[in-house]
Amino acid sequence: MYSTESSADEEPEKAVAVCAVDQPLKPGVLYVPEQPIGLKAQDSALYDKVRVSIDSTEPGPSDNGGSDPVPGTGAPLKLVEKGPATDADRASHGEASSSADVTAVNTADFALTGARLKGEVGDKVTASVKFVNDGPAWVYRELGQGAATVDVRIPPGTSVVKAHDFCSPVTKTHYTCGTSQSWVNPGRGETYPFVLRIDKAVEGATGKVSFTGADRPFDRNAANDTADLVVDAGAGTTGGSSTGGSTSGGSSTGGSTTGGSSTAGSATGGSASGVSTTGGGADPQTATGGNLAATGSSSSLPLVGTSAAALVAGGGIFYAVRRRAAAVK
Repeated sequence: MYSTESSADEEPEKAVAVCAVDQPLKPGVLYVPEQPIGLKAQDSALYDKVRVSIDSTEPGPSDNGGSDPVPGTGAPLKLVEKGPATDADRASHGEASSSADVTAVNTADFALTGARLKGEVGDKVTASVKFVNDGPAWVYRELGQGAATVDVRIPPGTSVVKAHDFCSPVTKTHYTCGTSQSWVNPGRGETYPFVLRIDKAVEGATGKVSFTGADRPFDRNAANDTADLVVDAGAGTTGGSSTGGSTSGGSSTGGSTTGGSSTAGSATGGSASGVSTTGGGADPQTATGGNLAATGSSSSLPLVGTSAAALVAGGGIFYAVRRRAAAVK
């Protein structure tokens, strides 16, 4: 059965697959699937996780909500004996669950957009700095770490009246901004409005917007990694408040995709129930409150695919599942 589980508790949406094994299992024997369970990485895969678990009962619906289960179309899962379970097997697979990181070879283009504003001394103007993931991959950092960190330098001659909730001051003219979640899907990102007061006329006063914090080895396009924040209070400008538009780099809107992790199941002797995969997801990345830490662990991109094994003393089951919107063959 295949379904999705909605995001909750700062975790992405999960794609879930459950496999039930309906055959007798002998105590003390290690079992493996008759046919390997294959997984296919989707176009948005990048940093994903696999979680495999075993249980003697079928998992119930998630409290977080999600889609209704849909039956699969493949052949029933059958287990075959591999041999007696040894003490080393039990020591290696002492838990009923296992997980692994999966890194796909893919890219994600993080882009920034600045603003160009006009006003007179004493005016308040709003500059909307925008960060967007132009994909094709989603990016999932570790739990509690922001998906990106944006560095904002305020133009000379201006002062900050109000900064976005995700932004913290380093100095009066320098802010760093985090993200609402530890993941960002393709086409999604954050908008950081800054209300600025023009304190003195500095024609063409220019601030800078750039990425900082965790490395981004997945981002191969440096052309949109910086943007200008311009406030023109020179001769001939018009008064009143104004709102920022884009000046360079990136776009700012988009839909969302999902990704996640997975679990599996079995039982000892009799029927066993099975496996669930989880995936990244339905993300509240336009929230206006809170602020995650704006850092993330550095990553590399060499691996594609993984598997995990779990053994229950009294009858084992082996599942390979992948974490982000994977398809089980």
